[in-house]
Amino acid sequence: MISLNEGGGAAVSRAVELTSAVFADDGWLCLSLGLEHRPEQERMARAVAAAMDGDTSLLCEAGTGVGKSLAYLIPGIIHAVDTRRQFLVSTHTKTLQEQIRDKDLANCRRLFAAVPELAAYRDFTSAVLMGKGNYLCTTRLKRALAEKHELFATPEQEQLARVDAWAKTTETGLLADFPSPRIAPEVWDEVSADSDACSSKHCDSAVCFYQRAKKRRDAANLVIVNHSLLFTLMAVQAAQEKSLARGILRLDDFLVLDEAHTVPDIATEHLGLALTSTGLRRQLHALFNPKRRKGLFTRHQDTGGQRAVEIAVEQADHFFATVAEKIPPGAGLQRWREADAVEHLLAGPLNGVVARLDALRTSLPPEDIAHVEVETKQKRLSAYRDAIKSWLDLAREGDVHWAEMADRRKELVVSLRSAPLDVSAELRRRLFQRETSCVLTSATLATGSTIEPFRERVGAHAVETVIEKSPSTTSATCASTSPPTCPSRPPPPRASSRSTPSPTTCASARSPSAAARSCSSPATATCSPSPPASSPTTAPRAGAA
Repeated sequence: MISLNEGGGAAVSRAVELTSAVFADDGWLCLSLGLEHRPEQERMARAVAAAMDGDTSLLCEAGTGVGKSLAYLIPGIIHAVDTRRQFLVSTHTKTLQEQIRDKDLANCRRLFAAVPELAAYRDFTSAVLMGKGNYLCTTRLKRALAEKHELFATPEQEQLARVDAWAKTTETGLLADFPSPRIAPEVWDEVSADSDACSSKHCDSAVCFYQRAKKRRDAANLVIVNHSLLFTLMAVQAAQEKSLARGILRLDDFLVLDEAHTVPDIATEHLGLALTSTGLRRQLHALFNPKRRKGLFTRHQDTGGQRAVEIAVEQADHFFATVAEKIPPGAGLQRWREADAVEHLLAGPLNGVVARLDALRTSLPPEDIAHVEVETKQKRLSAYRDAIKSWLDLAREGDVHWAEMADRRKELVVSLRSAPLDVSAELRRRLFQRETSCVLTSATLATGSTIEPFRERVGAHAVETVIEKSPSTTSATCASTSPPTCPSRPPPPRASSRSTPSPTTCASARSPSAAARSCSSPATATCSPSPPASSPTTAPRAGAA
């Protein structure tokens, strides 16, 4: 990982100084954008700027109407540009992500363009970080087209042709932009960027949609991401034993987590384990589909590999059926308390398939993209094998383990799940011990008048807390309809002062952590099953960037 500040040396940030001038009651935000002055927003902005400038962390509840987005975006952008460090903004919902991208950043740019003292920041760059699995890889598409007869049956070949036609007209290459009807997951799996084969070594960044987006992202001052992908990427870093000297995803970056009341539950999901019967079947069928006689082993004419997959598919069906029998009728969920409560029927068959993939990989030249494709599939199947063993052995200490069962599209789906009961230590290590600023904000962090329960859940010991309630309807304003109250000239920069910290979590919605807490009861728990994951959390998910 590299920093935007490749030249080294400590750059001076004016975030504290300029934030005071922007948000003052007679400040640039009022004068240039005609927005009302909100004392709560000013106090929050100053606290955020001070935290970023000092590389410290902050928990801030900002009630509805405070205007928290601008309160962290403006100081964050100034700090990012001045220090040449990347600014990460993570949200839970797509709605807020789009609001920041389409509205709030436009207001920031208007402000910077209107005020001469802020002109240095008007050309800041931003990007939205999406997972690799969302992008079409033109290199993998070309390869899939060349091998379509070995990889796909006729219906999938027709879908591949649609992808090829779409690739010539789309500007983004994003799956979300693909026209209806949607393509089958097994087809997208073979052409998406979610493979080690999609890399700067094999792809042209001027052509490949993902490599082009990655290049923009790497150079951006501000990167917008969602919580799920953020924690996926942090989990991938941990699995690969990559540790930054300081920073969250890149060296020297700093982070704001908006809608932070959802962080404990999302962390619980991504720090746990999740795999499904359908996910494993898809992985195996990509290697060889016994009914259609298509797949990777067909492409390489590996009859031994084909037979190994047939055995593994048969044993997988038997294994998951055995797990399903342990779930009481109508319950949908069963706590797993005993190691090896069912026989690990899949260990031998999956080892056999992995061995065939290893033999195929070593037979291919390392520089060949086919070598990389086989290696990627080998890693993923190995991750499934290891995750199943870990789940059966109850190997994840501190986790609660359970199995789920649901009918989806006339198919019985069995999920193996585990989740930690306490994520505070891991969040403290990943967010608050990175020698960089991490700000968590939301309209609902406090329980009553205190943030303390939330602070305990996220491991933010000794982190400063601020509570800014929703503005009073009688607060002073400086609206565009009242020009006499606005100054005729921008005020001089003012010294920053931090708001007085107040002690102050949120009750989480139903989620993997809620399921984990429910499953921790001695009684058999029942609840609505969570959506199945397509791959175990011990491996890079489809959304990994």
